[in-house]
Amino acid sequence: MYILAAICTLAGAAVARTSARIVTRPVTSLIQAARKIQKGDLTPRVKVNGDDEISVLQKTFNSMMDRIQETIEEREMACRVLDKYAQAVEEKAIRDEMTGLYNYRYFYTRLDEEIERSQRMKTPLSVLILDLDNFKEVNDRYGHVAGDYLLREMTTRLQGLLRSADILARYGGDECAIILPDTSLEEAQVIAGRIQKAFASEPLTVQDFDPIRITLSIGAAQYEEKFTPEDFIHTADQALYEAKKAGGNQARFAAAAAK
Repeated sequence: MYILAAICTLAGAAVARTSARIVTRPVTSLIQAARKIQKGDLTPRVKVNGDDEISVLQKTFNSMMDRIQETIEEREMACRVLDKYAQAVEEKAIRDEMTGLYNYRYFYTRLDEEIERSQRMKTPLSVLILDLDNFKEVNDRYGHVAGDYLLREMTTRLQGLLRSADILARYGGDECAIILPDTSLEEAQVIAGRIQKAFASEPLTVQDFDPIRITLSIGAAQYEEKFTPEDFIHTADQALYEAKKAGGNQARFAAAAAK
């Protein structure tokens, strides 16, 4: 290491001009400190004694190590800041700005991952597509501010009803999609029923406006080997269409919808 070489050179010059008995101990401490630095330890400093040439060398050594450590700490701090910024940018890229849910693009990224996992582990996989009933009426009557409020309220309520492994995303407009790992269609029916019951027993209302009841329709499907990701979602979407056609405020499942 260059530091060790420089210290040894300076120490040799100092030894030549000072008695061996006086300089042996401080020079030894400098060399020991330099060897620790060579091994990656930047904390060693040496004790400064007097004002002779050896003392100047000791002060120079300590000052040099202070500057090196400050530079390294500054770089480490900059790296931490950059890492946090990169994480924030990455998080922003996968989130829907208005609801805070995962966005459409990230939903399909996770869907691909969960399909691959389902195939590899031979475990079931289901999805739910959810749509607010009469949402257009809210936007037409109260404006988009009220509509945005309802979407955020739906988001909060759904998050409280789902399992930690479930993946909730805003699919588009007033639609949300939920990936249910390790979940059969029968189990998805139970989850959909729980969501349906929660929204039916306490419909969403528009804050600061005349009361208007907003309920929820759901379509569900289970993954099959023949499905592409688009086929999978289309099957659940068709089940949702059946639920809406039947009057809304209910859930439909792909097997029943296909009959």
